Amino acid sequence: MQQSNIVYLLPERPSVELVVKECCVKIYGLPFSPLSIGPSAFMRPRNEDTWAEVSEGSQYNILLSHAPPRRYLDQNRRGEHTGCERFLAALQRI
Repeated sequence: MQQSNIVYLLPERPSVELVVKECCVKIYGLPFSPLSIGPSAFMRPRNEDTWAEVSEGSQYNILLSHAPPRRYLDQNRRGEHTGCERFLAALQRI
């Protein structure tokens, strides 16, 4: 959905191409994060691969998520890594 230069990415349509200073930028974004403390609107079970559509060779310039990839700035106060393994796998694929 685009209105007034605002682009809202939906799970049903998670990608957009924007022109920034005459350069085309491809963005893929999802609001999902792995279930950790308790359920909320955008949390999904850790075994659900919400990033499966991002395949090897995808030409995205930016992947956007509500949760960091596993082991990248994802430690909580107890030192546990709470980031998303599926997001990390998608980053590694592309």
